[in-house]
Order: sequence, then structure tokens, then C-alpha cells
Amino acid sequence: MGLEEIVSFTAVPNEPSQRVMQRIGFRHEPALDFDHPLVPEGNWLRRHVLYRLDRKGWEGLVKHL
Repeated sequence: MGLEEIVSFTAVPNEPSQRVMQRIGFRHEPALDFDHPLVPEGNWLRRHVLYRLDRKGWEGLVKHL
């Protein structure tokens, strides 16, 4: 597909999903964490964390599948 990177995000409280992302090689990018625009202000799920996996990382991942 020619992608340079893959990004993934989840709500801060969703620690199991964050652990999966970390386990398969995604790296947390704290500077890119954000409040999800479709989650109402004040909702405990509004804050999201963003993870990235660069081309080298996802190519290595695909080889192991």
C-alpha cells in the first residue's frame, strides 16, 4: 500500500488496547494525544492516546504473521 506509518488511538482508560498496541510495536506519541471531537466534554472517554508504527515496524510485523 506504500504507507509510511500506521496510527492507532484509543481512550485513555482502555489500557488493554494500549498494551496490545505496545506489544505489537506501536509507540505512544504523548504530544499527539487529543480530546476526541465526537465524545462530549466532561465524558471520561473523551481523552485519547495516539500510537504510531513506522514502515519498518509494520513490515517486520507482517513478516511474522
